[in-house]
Amino acid sequence: MRPWQWLTYIFFWSLFLTVMERHSLATWSDFMIQFLRSFTQNALTVIPSLYLVDYLRPAFKNASILSVSMRIVLLLMFAAAVSMALVTLSMINFGWLTYDSRTFVLNIVLNTVLSGGFTTVFLLYFFA
Repeated sequence: MRPWQWLTYIFFWSLFLTVMERHSLATWSDFMIQFLRSFTQNALTVIPSLYLVDYLRPAFKNASILSVSMRIVLLLMFAAAVSMALVTLSMINFGWLTYDSRTFVLNIVLNTVLSGGFTTVFLLYFFA
């Protein structure tokens, strides 16, 4: 797929996630900040990870399906954790969020687990 196609998918997925959180967003500026956060985080997770998977395709060619699947899940989980940390720290730096260490760590862990789950379901869909 081309980058503009991935960005289109990421745009609408981020819009969906933001609309799902609409009850906690009081103003349009809160909505736009949350949408920008979701879009940036999803773009920083998906695009580099999938380009790295494409780059590693020759190395994955000789490995087993289970081994490749685990590597892809771990790669996307790592990318999700890093992107979540970067986006959250940027929002704290801009003053859009307040720092709370417990919430910070909990959000990163939850996001990492959810990303691993979605990646596993995605891979199982194509495996069957």
